[in-house]
Amino acid sequence: MEDQTTDVAAGMGLMGAGAATGERGEVVVPDLEVDGILASSESPAEDLEQAIQTFLAGAGTGVISVSRVVNPLLHVWSIARDADAAAPVESLLTVLVGRSLTTSDELKETMREVRAVLASAKPLARV
Repeated sequence: MEDQTTDVAAGMGLMGAGAATGERGEVVVPDLEVDGILASSESPAEDLEQAIQTFLAGAGTGVISVSRVVNPLLHVWSIARDADAAAPVESLLTVLVGRSLTTSDELKETMREVRAVLASAKPLARV
């Protein structure tokens, strides 16, 4: 299990400098690095875009095991929730509960939907 957890975390871009694997195979990241990842910008929209890019870069192509993308998808959801753009991710997570496979196209489409919700939620500039 340890090798699988490390491989998935590394493949999804979640293991950076200083990250290690704990006794039970979980990824252990120093607090400072986690703070840098989660609070890297001033805007939830910028944090969400960074999370989406990282997620898509590590998700792979073609047919993908749901178990490989659930945790990274939950990470995107947590940031999308803060930016009031979580509905598309929630819909995908609900659909994936009953499945063991997804596709890169489905993941990309969901991230496009998240970006569209985010864009429609931005307030208009005052003149």
